[in-house]
Amino acid sequence: MISSISPLQPSAVSEAAQNTLSPGSTAGAPEVDFAKLMSSMATSTVSALRESEAAAIGAMNGQASAQDAITKIMEAERKLQQAVAVRDKVISTYTELTRMQI
Repeated sequence: MISSISPLQPSAVSEAAQNTLSPGSTAGAPEVDFAKLMSSMATSTVSALRESEAAAIGAMNGQASAQDAITKIMEAERKLQQAVAVRDKVISTYTELTRMQI
């Protein structure tokens, strides 16, 4: 059993109160633009696909190792799967919003 619990010191209480956020406040959180985020993700995916294609062609021509080509292809596949998952989630959210009654 707990023998005793010491009360909070006043300085600890005021510090905790200062660290809590009121609804709607961001407390210095960086602004995130959804369109820029999606554009960045799409650009990254396309560049990974191009790199993997170049690595695969290089491996077929003997200019690059097969291991490098496989690594690039696996990375591109992961990024493409991530982009498809985000796209599916956005579409799902949009369809749910259109079903809502106003």
